Amino acid sequence: MELAAFFFGYVLLATTSLPGGAAATMAAGALFGAATATLLVSFASTIGATLAFLIARFFLKDHVERRFGSRLRRLHEGVERDGAYYLFVLRLTPGVPFLVVNAAMGLTRMRTWTYYWVSQLGMLAGTFLFAHAGAQLAAVDSPGEVLSPGVLGAFAALGLAPLVAKKLLAKRLSHDV
Repeated sequence: MELAAFFFGYVLLATTSLPGGAAATMAAGALFGAATATLLVSFASTIGATLAFLIARFFLKDHVERRFGSRLRRLHEGVERDGAYYLFVLRLTPGVPFLVVNAAMGLTRMRTWTYYWVSQLGMLAGTFLFAHAGAQLAAVDSPGEVLSPGVLGAFAALGLAPLVAKKLLAKRLSHDV
């Protein structure tokens, strides 16, 4: 029951793009352990992102295209040129809010199934890192343990992951040219 309630709450959080996804993922790690939390949040966040994608596609597309059509040209070109890889890069790029990715990709011709599996894969590493960090924090018994190798390692990984992803993607893109 507890897992189901958390799952559906997280789907709602992801669908509405309300802030708090990182904190909720860490809470899941603390409550359920890193492995269970990763699995739970991975599917909940991807289902929520896909629902937001579909809402943008079926309810907002015409309005947004009329208002911002010329500014969306780069997005359409990127999806036409690189498809799933373009979305994958967006999912790994720090600083691109999920709200923007979900809504913007809903305006493209990307297939829903492609959007789903690429999002699932692209968000998995970050989900694991936040769930692991939450699990490490839950294992802290005293304030002094906050500086334990496990907790510090988890937060170091959270900080380094976007930098490593950016370097790997830049290297990959330079080889594609």
